[in-house]
Amino acid sequence: MTARWGWFLAIPLAISLAMTVGTQFIFLEKSFLRELGFGQTGSLVGFANYIQALHRTLYVDSIITTLRVAAGATLGCFLLSYPLAYAIARASGRIAMMLLSGVLLTSMVSSPIKVLGLIIIFSKAGALNHFLLWSGLIHAPITVLGNEVGVILGLIYYALPFAVLLLYSVIRTIPPALEDAAAIHGASRLRVFWRIVLPLSLPGIVTVTLTVFSLSMGAFAPTILMGGGRVLTLPVLIYQTIFVETKYATASTLAAILLVLVLLMNVVAGFLASALTVRALHRGESGGLAIFERLDRAFQRGFGPTRRQLVRLVERGTGVASTIWIGGVYVLLFAPLVVIVGASLNGGYYRSGAVVFPPRHLSLEWYLQTPWSHIHAFGVSLALAFVATLLACIIAVPTGLGLTRTSMRGREVIAALFRIPLQVPVVIIGLSFFYMYYALYDFGIRLVGTFISLVIAHFFILSPLVIGSVTTVLERFDGRLEEAAASLGAGRWRTLRRVTLPVIMPGIFAGAAYAFMVSFGDVPISLFLAGTHTTTFPVEIFHSIEIDFDARVLSSSTIAMVFGLVLLLIVQKLIGIDRFASTQAGASG
Repeated sequence: MTARWGWFLAIPLAISLAMTVGTQFIFLEKSFLRELGFGQTGSLVGFANYIQALHRTLYVDSIITTLRVAAGATLGCFLLSYPLAYAIARASGRIAMMLLSGVLLTSMVSSPIKVLGLIIIFSKAGALNHFLLWSGLIHAPITVLGNEVGVILGLIYYALPFAVLLLYSVIRTIPPALEDAAAIHGASRLRVFWRIVLPLSLPGIVTVTLTVFSLSMGAFAPTILMGGGRVLTLPVLIYQTIFVETKYATASTLAAILLVLVLLMNVVAGFLASALTVRALHRGESGGLAIFERLDRAFQRGFGPTRRQLVRLVERGTGVASTIWIGGVYVLLFAPLVVIVGASLNGGYYRSGAVVFPPRHLSLEWYLQTPWSHIHAFGVSLALAFVATLLACIIAVPTGLGLTRTSMRGREVIAALFRIPLQVPVVIIGLSFFYMYYALYDFGIRLVGTFISLVIAHFFILSPLVIGSVTTVLERFDGRLEEAAASLGAGRWRTLRRVTLPVIMPGIFAGAAYAFMVSFGDVPISLFLAGTHTTTFPVEIFHSIEIDFDARVLSSSTIAMVFGLVLLLIVQKLIGIDRFASTQAGASG
């Protein structure tokens, strides 16, 4: 019986391998060809492009800049997200759902929209400078736009909801009973956190940290918009090399370097997490517990009799500081969105580029003048996300059944192959499909700039997300339900249709909802592949911010945020916020 389930993997695996190998082979092949410029490549030159790239100051500086801003964003994300994730994981029912809903809502907003809010706040004429000048704290406007500080801030805001959800899923696996038991035996809250929570979450922290680091390295929209095109990270340089310089071999070389760096980060994350977990199993403690024990003993020796009083003071201060800290994180998450909504109600001449917050007068003028290009792009994004998500669901169900019901050898390897698209930066996926479609064009297959081209690329990146959700649900499925159906005379297909699918449907819907929002908010893939009549909404917003600012983008962005809120309410009604958050963290982490 289990061998038969293995056949369910045949078609999905063939499709996944064909798309993965086909796209990556073409883009890697171009990195070994001679650069002729104007989109043309010549004869094979081996590793010459890589050698030249690593000897050119511009490209080396770009690699260093990419690593530097990613490290800064990762550190900032961890410091902001861990206290919030812990607070959500340990909060009571309604409070936890409210806190979690806030994080989820911001994660469902497309990155260009969120960055637009940051630009309004931190520009020279923005809300922050307006307040600081009014209060007398500064005498001249300051700005973080166009430099690495602004890019790091944009990357933090881009990855923060993702980091909170991943850490939340890690901390939830630590039983609160352990903390309660330690407290009963006289351990202070600070000591419980130091000796139990932090060490036990250390393997997950390593994985989350390096995952966010890889995500920040491959981020595109926050980097180019907050950096104004002047902070040349590798994704920005790849974009400029393709669309400005039209040097395809050079862009492929830079993309390959970025891919190697990101894959190395994933390998390091896997080895560190595995090492810490194995050490915890063999020694009965977390891999990092010995370090914390030595620090704790040093603390006890250093302060001696006054330790208890000092701990109480620290705990009181920590409680107040954590409340303020968590409140500050939510201000950071929602302030850019609130600014967009407020500024959209000001009205005025939309081509003036004037953004006023707080609004001087309330007006729906910009909503009534929403450009047709925004409406059309919104419709394209909706249709694209729906079709790509539907195809991902169709392939995810047999894949999940095949992965969980078969005992065939290499099942773990096959599961890893399905997750490969999640390890590749989306800017490289967009570039790979861009090359593949132009290669197919030479054979008379015209996919460039079509809706189908977008669907195929989005299906490629969405499939692992839905597969991860379906697989997680099936692993928790109670097999006795199917046994009971079989004992009553139901065949295998009838049992699958009448028992298995209805039970796992909430998990399918959770994965589909998350995949839908990932597709709807995508920028890099759609930027490379969209045509004149297939421009998606996030790309339209991106161009409106980067090239020709139109104040009506504020009203369009607000409408998109309302759409995200409505979708979140539907998710809450049908499956619940907690399940959706677990799906989002599990599918991506």
